[in-house]
Amino acid sequence: MRRVALEKELPAKGNGPPSVTPPKRRVRIRRPAEGSIYDILHEHAGLALFVWPCFWTDMHASLLGVRFDPTPLPGSHLDSPVLLPRSTGAHPEQSRIFKSFCSTFADKKTRALARTRSMAIGNALSSLWPDTFREPILMPELHLFFGDRAYRDAVRPHALWNFPEDCACSPKASFTTVSTETADSRAAYSQTEYDLSNSPLLCYVNRSQLSAMRNIRSPTDQGAAVNWPVFRLQKAKAKRTIPEIPDHDVQFAAIFLAMAQRHFYPTPPASSTRDSFWTTNLPGTPIPRPNLDNITLHILTEGDDVLIVYKGHVTRKFLERFHNPFAAPRDEEGLVCGMHIEYTRVSMKPYLDPQDLGRALGDIITRYQYPTKETSHYDAVDNGILDEASNCKRRRQREGPDVQCDEHPVRVKKRCLR
Repeated sequence: MRRVALEKELPAKGNGPPSVTPPKRRVRIRRPAEGSIYDILHEHAGLALFVWPCFWTDMHASLLGVRFDPTPLPGSHLDSPVLLPRSTGAHPEQSRIFKSFCSTFADKKTRALARTRSMAIGNALSSLWPDTFREPILMPELHLFFGDRAYRDAVRPHALWNFPEDCACSPKASFTTVSTETADSRAAYSQTEYDLSNSPLLCYVNRSQLSAMRNIRSPTDQGAAVNWPVFRLQKAKAKRTIPEIPDHDVQFAAIFLAMAQRHFYPTPPASSTRDSFWTTNLPGTPIPRPNLDNITLHILTEGDDVLIVYKGHVTRKFLERFHNPFAAPRDEEGLVCGMHIEYTRVSMKPYLDPQDLGRALGDIITRYQYPTKETSHYDAVDNGILDEASNCKRRRQREGPDVQCDEHPVRVKKRCLR
């Protein structure tokens, strides 16, 4: 009886009004521009290109248009170098710090000690140019921004120096960019004045740590439990990340990109995952557009008895390629904009001359008076950076060929009696 009552209450299937299904909105397929990042990923769909920067290869540098050019050490651009005389004793602490820096980088045992070398170079830079280089930030976390996503801690240099508070060494004292509130705030983005004192200027990268990051350890301790085919595959993938030319490492391009994006993007909201949305806008709303601009940054690393200063020119159009992966901004010649990186090698034999290091760093040092070659040599001898044999040789050249050093007396050759 209950079943019959329910059938009477329910309306017949054909008697009700017909259900009208709203028409579905057609999804508009947006084709990326030729040469854009999405176009590159589509053209090389069979390759693993969309990976973290630690897995980038030389092919990434070629596809992104990264160009490395070696440059000679530039000449001094100051008129008359001014330095306090040695007799005043104004530089004992500076000479001691510089001696410790040279001995640390000359010791091959400290190649893999990134923290030790970071502290040594930080003390040397702050001693030579205290107005430009303040306290370094060790192991900073730099994010990469791609479209509306932020990839946290994508690159990690070993030391980072920000612009000084007065920003006198920057070509532009201030400009505007997008800023945001805290993670739990849903306030809209606003244009505020940007402070260069919290923006990267120069960073130090330990090349030995980069090489160790690419090495795959052999799991010999696990014995038969090792999946050797998988291990050989991982080793082959790691081998492809080694650059063909050691000085043309694509990791420097990734670090330059992350340093430049930190100038213009806000800190992404807190998230439990390494990649998340960097904007708090509602879905469907356009991504806020930061006020991108051209910028020049520096990276300091070491080689075999040399220091290498990299100078990266990151243009506004190159940053736009990562902000809008569908676009491919072009330069005046009609080519897709890439990144130009110049590097200068500064010799550390027989000692590192602070004048050469200052010339390699270039325009970021504005208040430093370059010391003369003679004064740099005297300070190095007084603090034991140069050996006594080189000191005697220089003294003989300065005083004359007849003057001999006391440390190495002339031995009288014995006459043969035969």
